[in-house]
Amino acid sequence: MVDVVVSARAPGSDRQWMAVTDAKGDYRLQDVPPGHYTLHWEKEVYEPHVLSDVQLRPGRNLRIQTRLYTRFRYPPRVELFTDSRVVDMSSSSTGIRVEANFIRRVPLR
Repeated sequence: MVDVVVSARAPGSDRQWMAVTDAKGDYRLQDVPPGHYTLHWEKEVYEPHVLSDVQLRPGRNLRIQTRLYTRFRYPPRVELFTDSRVVDMSSSSTGIRVEANFIRRVPLR
C-alpha cells in the first residue's frame, strides 16, 4: 500500500524515526538503535494502527504483518493486509491480497 506513514518512537523519548511506503508498499526505518519501540502506521481514510512494546535487538531486522481498516463502517469494513518492514537492510516487497469474495462485493458504476 502506497503512502502509509510509518513511525517508531521509544517510550519516554522525543526521538522518532519515520518513513513513507513507496508504490510497492516498501519502506525502511534507518539507523534505529536496539531498544523497545511503539510503532504507528497511518494513512488517510484508514484507522491508525499502533503496536506497542516492540523489541529491536542488535543486528536484527524485524518483519511485522499489519492490518489497516477503513474508517467507514458502511459499507462493511475493508481489511488491507501489509507485510511491513520495520528495519530492513535488504531489498523487500509487499503486497495486498484481495480475495474473490471481496471483489464480488465491490459496487461497480
